[in-house]
Amino acid sequence: MKTYELQEETQHMTTERNDSMQDHPDVMLHPAIPYDPDDMESSPYQMRRGLLTRESFSGWEKETLSWKYSAYIGANLTMPIQYLRGPEAAKLLADHCTSDFTTMKPGRARHAIMCSEKGNIIRNGVILRTSEEEFQCYTFAPLIEILANSGKYNVEAMPTAVFRDFIFQIGGPKSLEILEHAAREDLHDIKFMAFRSTMIAGHKVRILRMGMAGTLGYEVHGPLECAHDVHGRIFEAGREFGIERLGSIAYQLCNHTENGFPQTGHHFMTAEAEHPEYARYMGSACSIETLKKQVSGSYTENPEDLYRTPLEFGWDNMISFKHDFLGKEALQRMKEEGKYKRVVSLEWNEEDILDVIASFFRGDEHPYKLMGFPHDRKATRNADRVLDKNGRIIGAALGRVYTLYYRKMISLAVIEPEYTELGTEVTVVWGNKNDRKKNIRATVARFPYLDLVRNEKFDVETIPHYKRQATN
Repeated sequence: MKTYELQEETQHMTTERNDSMQDHPDVMLHPAIPYDPDDMESSPYQMRRGLLTRESFSGWEKETLSWKYSAYIGANLTMPIQYLRGPEAAKLLADHCTSDFTTMKPGRARHAIMCSEKGNIIRNGVILRTSEEEFQCYTFAPLIEILANSGKYNVEAMPTAVFRDFIFQIGGPKSLEILEHAAREDLHDIKFMAFRSTMIAGHKVRILRMGMAGTLGYEVHGPLECAHDVHGRIFEAGREFGIERLGSIAYQLCNHTENGFPQTGHHFMTAEAEHPEYARYMGSACSIETLKKQVSGSYTENPEDLYRTPLEFGWDNMISFKHDFLGKEALQRMKEEGKYKRVVSLEWNEEDILDVIASFFRGDEHPYKLMGFPHDRKATRNADRVLDKNGRIIGAALGRVYTLYYRKMISLAVIEPEYTELGTEVTVVWGNKNDRKKNIRATVARFPYLDLVRNEKFDVETIPHYKRQATN
């Protein structure tokens, strides 16, 4: 089938380099994003998963407001895609995911979670069922291939393709109108977490209704060789609707923290070390000693303390205890006993934040740890202690970010359940191990923090249907 036809030569970031890049021989640019050579000197870039991506296009301020007022187009997802097919493909996924994929229909997508035997999240991402025996798995490589090659299932996992397809995210209240104008087709029929094909710029692409910003959102998938054409068409169609191109700054933490959807590698650490086959495959890269070097903040030096369960993140609706899966017993026990932390949003005190910043201007011998805006771009696995009024540690603050829309400094946090009531006052301890510490007052706020109409509840019938213009 076409889905599984592999190109003779693997597509990767250095193929078909733009001639204008000859002055930058060591640069590896994201292959799905149209490249403007004039931008190289004038615009900031960030290395992300081996690629240079734009930190911002029009400024993170405009970009972070786009999913509230208009829409954005982003190409920040560079995850490998794992293709799985065979008569037992659904069984393999069901055995290792908290959801039962044997009941999933083709044309649908699902947020999938894989756990260790202890119930900690190993992997989570999106899985699409493209036919009765075919699935496309995003962010699950190489685990899917390891499981498929175990000999326990009648399946085939195609080699991981990192730069074979593109993924564009289009999020915001104008996203549907923009895509309909780009495709010149009515796309109102696409339900939340469902997908179908259409044509954009003369190329066949897939439209999936989902997004990480919380508001109405879609993804566009297609073969890498047509990425620039499709991107250009969508961006042109979106100009009249105020579309913004989304850089990595606004993407990394802003939308996930506002939306209350924890992001792997930023809000928590996945527990691959607890999965025997995966740990053997990864070797020293999966060891606790290696992972310790990636941990920052006041909460812990032990990466295992940053492991999280789906229950702690409120992902109960993504767990089906009607089927057997790895980690089921541990999660069932936690659910029955109720002895697990809960996720909340925290609002950080403005005066305390200003004191952190002021320490750099007062001539303090040891200023507090610097607070980046809108977030700390390099502290990807940062967690800070959360204390109750008696100074007892009750949890961890995760993914601090300044939200321009609400004019607040917020974070997610996992804390003990008795402290989750709205308005509860807590303290966040700001600073790394050897830093001068600052106790920042914080208040438990609504979760998710974003209070606009969410994608799954957005009534697209309130948006005008696209009508193709008559041509002579």
